[in-house]
Amino acid sequence: IVFSILALGLGYLLANRQHLLASGYLLATAGWVYPTLNGLVNPSELFLIGPVAVVAVFIAGAIISPAAGYLYAAASVASAVVVFGLAEVQAGPLTLGPAEVSGVVFLVVQTAILFFAAAMIHAYSGNAHAAIERLNRSTQQMTELAHTDSLTGLANRRWLLELLEREFLRARREFLVDRPAGRAGEVQHDDRADYQL
Repeated sequence: IVFSILALGLGYLLANRQHLLASGYLLATAGWVYPTLNGLVNPSELFLIGPVAVVAVFIAGAIISPAAGYLYAAASVASAVVVFGLAEVQAGPLTLGPAEVSGVVFLVVQTAILFFAAAMIHAYSGNAHAAIERLNRSTQQMTELAHTDSLTGLANRRWLLELLEREFLRARREFLVDRPAGRAGEVQHDDRADYQL
C-alpha cells in the first residue's frame, strides 16, 4: 500500500509540473509492477494481477500513447504467465486437473481482456484525434468567414482592424528595440531618418 501511495503522490507531482509523459510511465509501471511483485511473493494471489493490470493498460494507453497500452498489456500477460508457472511449480507435479485448466482459462481470458482494453483505448484515441482535426478545420473556416465578405470574397473591416492592431504592436516593439531608453521627458532625435517634406 505504501508503494501505491508513493507512486500516486509522485505521479501527481509530476503531472502538476507538466511532466505528463513521465507521470504516465510512472503510474502505468506502478500499476504493472505492484501486482506482479505481489504475485511473485504470493503466487496464490495470481487472480489479483488482472484487475490492476487493466488499470495499468488504461493509464498507459490514455496518458503515454495508444501503442503503450499494448506494451503494458503484453507485459501484464507475461507476468501473469510467470506467476502462474511459479504457482504450478510450488504446487507440485504438473498435472492437468481442474485447477490447472481454470488457471489456463483465466490466463486466456485475462489476455483477451487486456488486449481488448488496449484496442479500445487505441480506437478512442483515433476518434479523439479525428474530432480535434474537425474542430480545427471548423475554427479555421469560421475565422475565414469572419474576415472576408461573403459576396465579394475580399477582406472586411474586422480583418483590417486586426491587421492594423498587429502592425501597430509590431511597430511599437521595433521602435522600442531600435531606440535606447532616454531620460524621462527627453526628446530623442533620430539621425538615421531625414524628415523633409
